[in-house]
Amino acid sequence: MRDILIIGYNTRHICRSAKRAGYNVFSIEHFGDRDLFDIADGVAVFEEDDPSPEKIRELMDDFEYDTIVRGPGFESWDLETDVPVLNNDTKVFERVSDKLWLAEYLRKLDIPHPETYLIEDVDPSELDYPLMAKPRRGAGGVENLLIRSSEELEDAKSTHRDFIVQEYIDGRTVSISLIASHGEARSIAASEQISFPWLTEMPYAYTGNITPFLGRHCELDGRACRTRCI
Repeated sequence: MRDILIIGYNTRHICRSAKRAGYNVFSIEHFGDRDLFDIADGVAVFEEDDPSPEKIRELMDDFEYDTIVRGPGFESWDLETDVPVLNNDTKVFERVSDKLWLAEYLRKLDIPHPETYLIEDVDPSELDYPLMAKPRRGAGGVENLLIRSSEELEDAKSTHRDFIVQEYIDGRTVSISLIASHGEARSIAASEQISFPWLTEMPYAYTGNITPFLGRHCELDGRACRTRCI
């Protein structure tokens, strides 16, 4: 394994790690940041927000590689290739990316998590506000909504399908990076997520992070890292 093709909306961080590990690195991605061209041995950029499988396969033919890594936004894609793919099985990713399933799984493990419901199952008159509404699957926060009243929730129910609603918890948004292999997992970094509503007009859209997060709760509970959901 020497030549790795990394496919994702943003691949710079994966390409940098692979390059520092001594591999030849090729990237197919959406943003095409200038420094990515200094890191990778070859870069192809797709301009579509939602590229077709045919488009991705066309770009894959531009490179010679012996291994593939599915990056952000492509974790559940079936790339229809005989080349080894260094990711979890797509069915595993589809399961753990289901926020409703994950909330119930964490509840059974007694790991604190916001109360989570399928939007079509809730009675707006019985809930406390504000609430957070978000797609049941997916990431990035682009479609997340803050629901302030039962009237707003009724409107959201009529226009947003396959969404969940969650108990809203105010505070700083922090993510945990993990490394996992053969049933073992460890947290290796905490990052504070940042957003720029004035830039994107989407108040909960992910626009970057600051690593490491240096809050006062940096000693992290490792229980979630030892579960089979990783």
